[in-house]
Amino acid sequence: MHNELPESEELDALYDRFLIRRSVGQVSAAGLTQLLDYYAGNDDAPGGAAASEAARARTTSGGGATLSIEPALRLTAAEIAGVRAEAVRRVRVPQHVIQMVADLRTYLQEKIEPPVYVSDRRLVKAIALMQVAAYTNGRAAVTEYDALLLEHVLWSSPEVAPKIADWLLAQLAVDDGMKQVDYLLSGIFSRACKALGGASERVEEIAAEAGQLRGLLADKLLQVLVNLEGGFPSLHDNLWLGSGEGAAVATALVPKLNKTRDAVEKLLFEVATLEVALRAGTDAVTLANLMPSRWANFIRNSPMEEVKPLGTTTRI
Repeated sequence: MHNELPESEELDALYDRFLIRRSVGQVSAAGLTQLLDYYAGNDDAPGGAAASEAARARTTSGGGATLSIEPALRLTAAEIAGVRAEAVRRVRVPQHVIQMVADLRTYLQEKIEPPVYVSDRRLVKAIALMQVAAYTNGRAAVTEYDALLLEHVLWSSPEVAPKIADWLLAQLAVDDGMKQVDYLLSGIFSRACKALGGASERVEEIAAEAGQLRGLLADKLLQVLVNLEGGFPSLHDNLWLGSGEGAAVATALVPKLNKTRDAVEKLLFEVATLEVALRAGTDAVTLANLMPSRWANFIRNSPMEEVKPLGTTTRI
């Protein structure tokens, strides 16, 4: 048994069955003296003389010695398999996460040179790994942050791992659907203006739809603020990410989340304004004064026969 990368097709199939892959370099110059102190049994080594003595016993016994672990802390193979089964059964994988995994395979197989083959079996196991990560972190659904584990799953040679990490970070840093929400708000505003002008759609129904959108934006703002003010707990408290990994991703995402917060706050104010105005029985002219930018877009993109009555009549 060795840890060299496979160089034949016969070994590729076996290699594909090893899900998690970590490339481990040499010990740093600063850590080398600690390592040698530890195995030399020096009293000032990390863990003290007792730990060093145990380490020396393991290295001189030909590997026969075993670690002493309390029975209550041991995990059996059956328990590990049980955790996986429960995770697959209980943890939901949102569609946007599934799409992210599929897009990552497309990127690896079509966008980089040389292409990286990712088998269907590996992708299925990668999804299960993310479910286990979510489950052991006490969550009922996988998040896009769990996909960060794929840096250690989908590469075939170590130099590909940083490319996967960069791609994942770019996906986490993209606009969180705020453009789509902005477009949706424009549609609701347009329908509200037409209803105020005498269209058949009821204003009360449009106000209720605006209220639902307000709730979604409020939840999104809370999520953003928790990450910004709480230091990204979904990263730092993740049992499957090293502290260095979590900190690096959090630092890279702060500028993006600041922009997202500003966008969500602006949209939330507009949606709340529209909802309150509609529930209060505001006429189209007053609504235009309350939301001039939305009104200007509505005027610019609507037929004149739909716009003209709004400027000449008042809703009673």
